[in-house]
Amino acid sequence: MSGETDRNARGPAETIRDLLAQNDLAGALRRIDEALAEETDDPEEAAALARLLGEMGRWRLARLAWEKAVRASSDSPEALAGLGLALGNAGAPEQALKVCEAALDAAPDLWEAHKNRGLALLRLGRAEEAEASCRRALELAPEAPEALSGLALTQMTQSRFAEAETLFNKALDLQPDHAGVLSNKAFMVRRLGRAREAAALLRRAIEARPFNSSLRNSLAAALMDAGDTEEALQAMSRAVDIFPENAGLHYNMSAMLLRVGDVVGAIRAMQRTLAISPNHPEALANLPALLSQAGRTKEALEASRRLASAMPDYAGGRYNLAVLLLRTGALPEAEEHARHAVRCDPDMADARLCLAQILKLQGRCEEALEQALAAHGQRPDAVSHLALGSLCKRLGKREEAVEHFENYLRLQPDDPDGAALFLAALGARRPPKTYPENAARRLFDQMAERYDQQLVQGLGYQGHRLIYELLADRLQGGRGRRILDLGCGSGLCGAMLAPFASRLHGVDLSPKMVEKARELCVYDELAAGEAVKFLLERPAGYDVVAAGDVLVYMGELDDVVAAVRRSLDRDGLFAFTLEKSPDEPVALGISGRFAHAPDYVRAKAAQCGFIVLSLEDAEVRREEGRPVKGLAVLLQAREDAPCRD
Repeated sequence: MSGETDRNARGPAETIRDLLAQNDLAGALRRIDEALAEETDDPEEAAALARLLGEMGRWRLARLAWEKAVRASSDSPEALAGLGLALGNAGAPEQALKVCEAALDAAPDLWEAHKNRGLALLRLGRAEEAEASCRRALELAPEAPEALSGLALTQMTQSRFAEAETLFNKALDLQPDHAGVLSNKAFMVRRLGRAREAAALLRRAIEARPFNSSLRNSLAAALMDAGDTEEALQAMSRAVDIFPENAGLHYNMSAMLLRVGDVVGAIRAMQRTLAISPNHPEALANLPALLSQAGRTKEALEASRRLASAMPDYAGGRYNLAVLLLRTGALPEAEEHARHAVRCDPDMADARLCLAQILKLQGRCEEALEQALAAHGQRPDAVSHLALGSLCKRLGKREEAVEHFENYLRLQPDDPDGAALFLAALGARRPPKTYPENAARRLFDQMAERYDQQLVQGLGYQGHRLIYELLADRLQGGRGRRILDLGCGSGLCGAMLAPFASRLHGVDLSPKMVEKARELCVYDELAAGEAVKFLLERPAGYDVVAAGDVLVYMGELDDVVAAVRRSLDRDGLFAFTLEKSPDEPVALGISGRFAHAPDYVRAKAAQCGFIVLSLEDAEVRREEGRPVKGLAVLLQAREDAPCRD
């Protein structure tokens, strides 16, 4: 009991300082909560607590303590000036300005009120008025480091850096360990690209105020600029430990983790931000993209819907939600949000292009063309040329399609989307031997989330069923086959062939397709890679190779058929589907896929050591409502014809 009496007699600020000196932050915070809840008629005691809270960077609590001081001292000008500083630092500059002006009405020569009024004006963007107010503070207190630093801040804001630095240095000559001046000068020199100097200044400030999380946050930013990543993360982590209920610190930690490539850690920190501040605008806006980047589509959709609910007229949020819904194949809902984004921001070209893609996938190509043309008018870049080329091709506008694809290639010569292939399909260029590998990978990565829905439900894809029908009778009676699903995609074939397999492997060019296939849990091994290269690494490794809707992305089949033959054990089976060419051995269709003639397939089979067991006409899918003629083919490796090396 005597200890409690002594603690109260000494005042809360002194007790809290003692606890901090003992490195007992938790105890200090408990005592702060108690002190703020206690009534007091001692303005000096409340002011001492407020100043301590300011030193700790706890400005919301400092505001409460200054309000107690104001009540206890009948609106004392000094307490009002302190309250003005706390309000400004807590993000309420307009209130701060009013309070400081009230202090000056009562005490026109109170230099702290002039200085704090200047800082409030500075936060409101009124730099010239701010400078005048801070100059008046300096006239009244020419040896006060805070007055010198305040005037320096107003000059720095106006890019008068040499003048500002002179004032900062004078303030530090007067008081070398003044944490506020050190922090303000560090802010300026970091802005000037002198990150290591800024870090040195902030370390000095932290020595004076070790429990100020804002100083450690600033140190982390300076260290990151200087390239000292590990130390920067340590400083940021310490800032969060000191002030774990500060949403802004968690958000800054998220940004820093993202900068070093730790997406999972960045997501975790951003989720903590929102747990503390559910309407934190930057965290709400950025979390969906982070979750999407990590492949957590379901969570990304939930976060995007949360953003749309919290900020219904934020065009960027609606656009991102539309993109996610498009990726998952929820086209009607995607269209709703894309249209909302366009209404919120009619000049947002990305939203119009997203809407165009959604409409195209629903077969509404004329509407899609209208949106793409509007986007192109706003931003005539490679992306809009590609969209217009694709739509014009679909609508039979050959000349316009060729023009847009050529313009796309002029702007994007590395051609990640395969525009040169589409020009060949339109007869404007010589056809390549195969679909470009990078373009194919990009295409199927983009389609991974909606692949099954779009292909099976939207296009009536039958490749996996045809493969099963080719193989089922021959594979009945056990699970003894080593089977490779070549171009496994999302696992449609693999799921049907798994009952016959002792070992089921899958390979696909698209890493995101491989991840979708992994979700089925039917494969013993999955790999992302190019088909022929994968096959050549597995000689005589399989009894069965299946390829549904894969060889349509290859023109000349010599390499892949020979590689399959090499990978098959004796009597091994190769089942695959093709699109059928009516006359030419190999033809590039307007879709960008290749079609093959039956005689061409027979010739390649014989050349590479196969017997044709079955080669039948089949409907492999539908395109724009019309059946696509195809071939269902089953080959068997000949014992007397070893594979080619």
